[in-house]
Amino acid sequence: MLALKSYQIFFVYLRVIGVISMSNLKYFETFSYIGVSTRVRRFSGTKELYTQVKFKAFNRNFVLVLKSGTDVLAEGFSAQLVGPDGQMSSFHVDQNIFFSGHLLEDPEVRVAGHMEDALFSIQIFDYNVTYSIEPAVNVLHPSNNPDNHTHVAYRSCDIKHRPQKCVAGLCNQQLNVEPVLTMGDFKKRFRRKVSHDICIIYLVADNDFFTHRCRRHFLHCSSLMINFIQNVDVIFRNSVFVDSSGKTYEGVGIQIGMLVLYTAYTYTAELSVNHFNAKGINWNHQSKLDSFSYFMGYLRKQFCLCHLLTSYVMPGHVFGNSFLGEICAVKNGSNSSKNTGFTSDMDEGMDLMLTQHLNLLIAHG
Repeated sequence: MLALKSYQIFFVYLRVIGVISMSNLKYFETFSYIGVSTRVRRFSGTKELYTQVKFKAFNRNFVLVLKSGTDVLAEGFSAQLVGPDGQMSSFHVDQNIFFSGHLLEDPEVRVAGHMEDALFSIQIFDYNVTYSIEPAVNVLHPSNNPDNHTHVAYRSCDIKHRPQKCVAGLCNQQLNVEPVLTMGDFKKRFRRKVSHDICIIYLVADNDFFTHRCRRHFLHCSSLMINFIQNVDVIFRNSVFVDSSGKTYEGVGIQIGMLVLYTAYTYTAELSVNHFNAKGINWNHQSKLDSFSYFMGYLRKQFCLCHLLTSYVMPGHVFGNSFLGEICAVKNGSNSSKNTGFTSDMDEGMDLMLTQHLNLLIAHG
């Protein structure tokens, strides 16, 4: 049994409106050239194809060794659209647009990302800094990209610190659970350990997220959501989980069991509880979480975590809230953890957050 302790977390955030307010970055670079080639690796009489990606940023020549596909879709994974009538329909996710790998010069530096049309979205988890490479059109206003470059690069150390908060509530207090999650220090050498501990998540995006973050493109939206979990998986596997007995767990991973996109608001006139995807509700961080937890119902018993992504602007600069009792725990009788949380990617200025911040918020919720 693995568990998390509920606590208040403070995060840095940037102002974005389809683009980032660059005043909150101390430095960034733009570029267009990315070299891509296919190589063959031979060992023990077998051949393996991999992709080598090259680009230059921050006076450094990056060479990435990548393989297509992703490890964060669980066996039996399903992707569903929820329409205006509440009916669900499945859709296909092309796993070939995702990739993972490492730096050629150092296999312990992990890389994850996906393709957006012909453009790269990449996260490089180096020892003491995380590099982000993203399509410039998603990030920059044309005035910040006079050369019309295709990609923008920034680092975690380039982000100006502007603390905001995420709150959390503890459920299952009657069980006397006192667990802790300690995030790993990326200055230490990262080793991806073999482990059978996998947290299966039920991942939901409401209509606000689908409209604002995803621009109402469901394939783009599912790609973003899966990419977030790829990045969270790296964070999880480089973290130490401590259970109530003091036993520690390393190499814990996360996979998506079901991905759900709401493509319209949910009509709730006949329901006694406002649906978390309803229109015109004055949500706060607790009421949104309570509604999501209520409608997850029996799903909380089937999945390790249930998480909601929203672009609804929460009052008080709160970007996330969660009930965190135990993850990957055996539920007995009525002792069932809520294990639900949400992340909001939009601030009170109607600006969206960076990928790096969403990775951290989702990892903590």
